[in-house]
Amino acid sequence: MTKLDDALLESGNIMRRGYSFLNENMGKIIALVTAVLAVLLTFTDITLPSLITSELTCELIVMLIASYIIYFSLEDAGEGLGKESVEYVKAREKYIAASESITGDMIGELRRFTLEYSERELEYRKRTALLAEGFGEDDLDNYRAGRIKDKKTARALKRIDKMKPVEISPKSLLGEKMRSSGGELNDPTRHKLCVLLLKLLPSTLCMLFTVSMMISAKSGMDAGEIISGIVKLGTLPIIGLKGYSQGYTYAREVLAGWLDTKTKLLDAFLKEHTSTITE
Repeated sequence: MTKLDDALLESGNIMRRGYSFLNENMGKIIALVTAVLAVLLTFTDITLPSLITSELTCELIVMLIASYIIYFSLEDAGEGLGKESVEYVKAREKYIAASESITGDMIGELRRFTLEYSERELEYRKRTALLAEGFGEDDLDNYRAGRIKDKKTARALKRIDKMKPVEISPKSLLGEKMRSSGGELNDPTRHKLCVLLLKLLPSTLCMLFTVSMMISAKSGMDAGEIISGIVKLGTLPIIGLKGYSQGYTYAREVLAGWLDTKTKLLDAFLKEHTSTITE
């Protein structure tokens, strides 16, 4: 490996350490920015507008657009960093190893396994909910038979009785996405154009608004207007930091936990499959 390669790798490590440091100290940074804005506001007279003008409305729309773009952009960046975390990398490695152990001739058996798991999981949730409410399974049988007259008890039992099984299939277990829609054999290209258009819609609305704006520089700005502008813009880094932290936590905890759960299910299926073969 050349010195240039070493330098590139080291620069990448430095960037990741910087991002991790930023995420770990996110609360402190937000508190510091908020404190600075509060200090600035102590030297000004604060009033709220009694009338909503077109100028105020345009300014609010611009700030909302900017905040949404910053939030979702940094949320995506934070999620990318979260996928480089030790927790997510280890969870993904274990999941890939388990999923690659599933061969094509196991799909039918895996589908049966997922159906049985959904049924058992639903029964477990119902029993847990009944215990939490102080009921037994005989109370649920009495509700189904129409023998429960107390309305409050009937509503609680109705809610428990209407619980639905989790949606789980070989496709959801063997795919890395958290959610999927449609049947397993549906052609994904059929809905590709609609999905792309929906993703483009927010950017299109932002572009239509920004193109229609007429911008002119403010003249004769005093200290109060400058402080007011700083305070308004100071909310944007807070929103951005929140989005970055949310994306990082989502990948590191939620996605990693989801992969761990699917890995455990696949391991349970493989263990059952192996025991069936040996018998």
